Amino acid sequence: MLVVESFVADRLPETLSDRAGELARLSGPALGNALTHHSLPLLTLQTRLARLGSTISRRPIAVVLGALGLAAAIALLAIVPANFTVQADGTLQPQVRRNLFAPSDGVVEEVRVQHGDQVAEGEVLLRIRNPGLDLDQGRLSGELQTAQVKLDAVRSARSRPDHAAAAGDQDRLASEEQQLKQQIQGLENQLSVLRQLRDELNVSSPLAGVVLTWNTHQLLDDRPVKQGQTLLGVADAAGPWVLELRVPDAEAGHVLAGKQDGPSELPVTFLLASDPAVTHRGHLKRVALATDTASGKSAAEAIVALDGPLPADARAGTRVIARIHCGRRSIGYVWLHDLIDFVRTSLLF
Repeated sequence: MLVVESFVADRLPETLSDRAGELARLSGPALGNALTHHSLPLLTLQTRLARLGSTISRRPIAVVLGALGLAAAIALLAIVPANFTVQADGTLQPQVRRNLFAPSDGVVEEVRVQHGDQVAEGEVLLRIRNPGLDLDQGRLSGELQTAQVKLDAVRSARSRPDHAAAAGDQDRLASEEQQLKQQIQGLENQLSVLRQLRDELNVSSPLAGVVLTWNTHQLLDDRPVKQGQTLLGVADAAGPWVLELRVPDAEAGHVLAGKQDGPSELPVTFLLASDPAVTHRGHLKRVALATDTASGKSAAEAIVALDGPLPADARAGTRVIARIHCGRRSIGYVWLHDLIDFVRTSLLF
């Protein structure tokens, strides 16, 4: 629809009508063609291709040189090798360390060590009291004393010749003596087991080392504990130290491929979070065959041995950022492997 408006009062309507009709006749086909052109599929792409073709036709030499440069860059990305590394986070830990667990339910009666103390192998670190064991031991001790008194009385009765009893009484006393002996033996066995259980409540260090647990007295003094609960951590700080890394599941395949294609112990460089200015080195000892999801993220555990001396500011549990060197790949894959893997898994699969 064409709308014509005039702001001159003395102009004849017939003249305006004729001019509007002529304008409508000429503009109608142009508007129809424009609408048809606008509805063409892939119009934006066609427009850009047309502009590109126009540019190529105007500057053919520059376009050829640009294409050759692009092809050379792609070839270099595919041919030139570079070091391929996988980043993983972890902690620095003594290689030999043990956790001490509560052998039974009870209450911590005495804590003999604190954080940083040097302990010897077999040294008692804390004592646990089990009220149930105390009650059972008191009951069994009382029953044992009662049975022993009865046994002494029966033996005394059998050993008095001036008050000889009848043959039936002698048989009865002999039977009671035998029963009391068996009862006493059973009670002594039960008391022996209770003593062993009480001795196990004295938690000893399984190795010579240093206590890692912080605030041992505040954490454990007079606290109830459950069987199997972790109480203390002890480590051999004078022995070798290792990195315990968590390799992301998506990167674990590159590490395994690097172990197959290159040396079995891949080189590793790492930084301590407490001293990121110094780069340290190590080598990969082993990678777990199973994926762990305990922390909410799929990752494979890896152990790295240190090359050279232990860093001066090393502490058990210090966070580290490590790079595992998995051999050499094309520089394009090194730079774009995340994008390539995304395309393979999300678009091509």
